[in-house]
Amino acid sequence: AIAHQKELTSLDLSRNLFSKATVKELEALLVPPLMKVSSLNLSCNRLGDAGMQMLALAMTSGTSWSSEEGKRHYPNKTVRRLDVSSNGIGFLGASALATVLNLNSTLTELVVGSNTIGAPGCIKIAEALEGNGATNLRMLNFSHCQILDVGAQALLQAMQENDALRNQLEMLDVSHNLLSRETMSSLVDLLGDKVTVNEILQASEKRNANSMFRQAQSVTDHRAQEHEALSTAIARAAKVA
Repeated sequence: AIAHQKELTSLDLSRNLFSKATVKELEALLVPPLMKVSSLNLSCNRLGDAGMQMLALAMTSGTSWSSEEGKRHYPNKTVRRLDVSSNGIGFLGASALATVLNLNSTLTELVVGSNTIGAPGCIKIAEALEGNGATNLRMLNFSHCQILDVGAQALLQAMQENDALRNQLEMLDVSHNLLSRETMSSLVDLLGDKVTVNEILQASEKRNANSMFRQAQSVTDHRAQEHEALSTAIARAAKVA
């Protein structure tokens, strides 16, 4: 029924315990000729990495059927606000999201908070942000994502290298990520009151944070080959579109 609501611009599907299987059903919502959704809230579901990968593929190479034209590719250029917080997204999902950000010039607000993307996942996203000079992002939320100093520093570098992103950014939330005083100070020096940081890292917490990063890096290395195959598939699909 939703797929026939062509005038729908804001869709809140949060807290529905959606899984990756549901994402396939949402593909029609991301095809501009059929829908014009500009705000999509999928928070507090259970998309996981697989669901985020499918969502990324739909956003970069969505397809639609037309009785007259057959199958057509329509990369999404309408979604401006995307909330995928609290979905059990890890490194692979963050990498898929990075592919979207690398190609997208429409998103203005992205909420990734309360996912276990870790420092490696944050680095992937930061690299995409750094390389996309056409980005229009103004609000970014990475709170409670276990990005640690390494991930936050990657975001800092992206802001330093991408003048357009830094100048237009209105809010960056990296709170509750076990950041050190030095990293928080660097972010505040660059972004001022645009950045939200609210913790002071104690010595014991720093040891735990370093341990968390080593564990996340180990998982990242193990899944690197799978990620590269996914990125290639998405990139090829985008070119076809």
